[in-house]
Order: sequence, then structure tokens, then C-alpha cells
Amino acid sequence: MAYFLGRDVDVYITTESKIGNDAIGVSGTKGRKLADAQTGSANELLGVYMFATSLSGGTSVSGGRVKDLTGVDLSIGVSDEDIGPYFGQVATQKAELRKEHTVSLTRKKSSILWDVMFNGPCLSTNYDLDNATAADAAYLGPRWGLVNVSGTATDDLRAIGNGNFNPKYSPGVSGTATDTPAGPVSLYGYRVHVRLKNGKEVYTVRNCTITGHTVTVNVDGTQEETMELMTTVPARLVTTENTFDVTATPQTEL
Repeated sequence: MAYFLGRDVDVYITTESKIGNDAIGVSGTKGRKLADAQTGSANELLGVYMFATSLSGGTSVSGGRVKDLTGVDLSIGVSDEDIGPYFGQVATQKAELRKEHTVSLTRKKSSILWDVMFNGPCLSTNYDLDNATAADAAYLGPRWGLVNVSGTATDDLRAIGNGNFNPKYSPGVSGTATDTPAGPVSLYGYRVHVRLKNGKEVYTVRNCTITGHTVTVNVDGTQEETMELMTTVPARLVTTENTFDVTATPQTEL
């Protein structure tokens, strides 16, 4: 486990899509798809709050910085399971199933953004109605990122997913020979970029889903909120100064 104060690191959250209008945030009181350009204080005055910009490039990633950050808790663990005993083998063995990364972000509460991201509702016209209903959008938050609802590699039809898929088989995008990487890539979840203040290292946690949200009130009346994101996809480390990992995740890695 590693813990950082908000002054030690910058944290950026993006979706797993490289299309510029595949950002996710809150407009009014609903979670919905946004465009990268809808970030910033001018849009917040209009009730538009950006949670995750797209993965289209470094400039886009920079727009997804978490504001008023006070702490970051980065934990790495392993899930295992007891196997046995079987006939002829009395001893019980343990099998390592998967490694887990959990990122807990704490910030000063300044808007309803994280409340809506965890609890919902979502705008039904931005929701994956191929595999869910408008009623689902009314009470579920966009905790699982995006899915592809077009079925083709050329259409720009992404929707907010409802988590009703094994992540490995969540509707992604069929890559082309010019993509990096080539082949089917995953849109599942969010990507968290934890960058040291000197800009020389970025720890990239991929394909995270939102698994928890709490709000606390301190004795002086200050409100803070914590959001927890978790993934079982291996992280990546970028050591090139002021560079983000924007390479899509192949579905085979989930």
C-alpha cells in the first residue's frame, strides 16, 4: 500500500475510449456522456462537471484532473481460493486467482459529481439500451464506463454501460491495423493516472470500476468525500516526463 497527500501527486481520470466525445460526467443532475471540451470552471458554472475525459491524447487526459484532492491510497492485493481436499489428496491447496489494484481518492466535496457517478441517475439516451432499460438508467450510476453499441469499428456509438457483462466480453471496439494495439480493445471501466508532482513518473491503473463512495463531515464543518476504484488488470508505469499512457487495453488482457 502507498499513501500520497494531495500535494504530492496529481490524479487524472479518463474513460477507456480514444474518441474525443466519449468523456463522462454530470450535466444538471444526471450522469451522461460529455465532450472533452466541456471541462473547466466555465462549464461548471452551467452545472456541467467532468469526471473522466477521453483517452485520445495527453491534452485530453490533462482535462480529467481531480480537483481539491487531499489524499490518494493505492493498494495492491491478491485474491486466492482454497482448493480441495480431494480423494487421495487430503491437503488443501491455495490457488492465486487474480491481483487487484484499488485506488481510493479523497477530495474536498464541492459538487454532486461523485454522488451521481456512484448512485445515478444517468441520462437514458446516453445509456446502453441494447442490454438495459430506461428504468435501469434512472437508478444506476455510470460506474462501469462505456460499451460499444454499434457493433462496428467505424461507427462512433458508445454508450454508458450497466456492468451486465464479464469485463473480458464487454462490448469493445474492433481495432484496425493502424490502431495501437491492433485487434479488439476494451472500453470497460475508467483509467486512473497517478502522476508525481515532478511529472517524471505516472502509475497507470487501467479498466477500473467505481466500487465505493463515502462522504464524511469533520468537526469544523468541512465535508470530504472518498471514491474507491478497483481493477484486476495489471498496471503500467510511465517514466517519460509529462507523458501519459494512452495505449488502449487489448481485450485479451482482461
